[in-house]
Amino acid sequence: MRGAGLLGPLCLFAACWGPGREARAQVAAGGVDVEVMIDASGRARVEERWIVAPAPTSVELRALMRPCAEVGDVRIDRDGERVPVVAGREGPWLVLRDGATARRAADTLRLLVRYDVALAARRAAVPLVFLTEPLPQRDGAREGSAGVLVRFRDPSGAVHFPHLTRAAPDGWMGRFVAVPSLLEVSVGGAEATLARECADPDGPPGDDGGLLWRFLLFVGIMVVWVPVYLRWAGRSREEGA
Repeated sequence: MRGAGLLGPLCLFAACWGPGREARAQVAAGGVDVEVMIDASGRARVEERWIVAPAPTSVELRALMRPCAEVGDVRIDRDGERVPVVAGREGPWLVLRDGATARRAADTLRLLVRYDVALAARRAAVPLVFLTEPLPQRDGAREGSAGVLVRFRDPSGAVHFPHLTRAAPDGWMGRFVAVPSLLEVSVGGAEATLARECADPDGPPGDDGGLLWRFLLFVGIMVVWVPVYLRWAGRSREEGA
């Protein structure tokens, strides 16, 4: 009887990871399934299956770029047809647009988005692409509309953020109301190929965007101002007496 309590989670895990991959691709309307496979070289292969109803008039996807992570080989299929991808940068954002000619309005949009992410450190963040249009929430649904499944070739890999449940020795899964902008992971088995920590190419290690020197400036002002104020307040009381 003790083993019977494990049947539910095991069956759910087998349904998501077993040979019935086609069944997993049948995302409910207004939802997305994200699957990430990370190998020991630091290469993450991401596949996102979107079904959005009603369909937006235009398709725009974004990803928040992170240090030590390079997104490449982006492929988008719309309603079963490969479409050209127009990519650009807006500050820290990678912007992806459907470069195909205008189409007739449809009730449902089906997108298959695939891309690779090359990580340069054993602990780094994998950017996830998401639609700029919000996902409509299903009435009465208790779970979020975005499912995330992360697998590692080496079982010592781990997901640190956001919170995912470890459903198998080499896999993590969870559901959210929207696609997380990133996955902070530790790559298993990469000790010989990747650096331990990520060094931000936009600044020296430990660079905090000026927060540290602003804090020190504030402390210095307080150190000078407080004694002056107390002396002035004491002198004012003496004169008033």
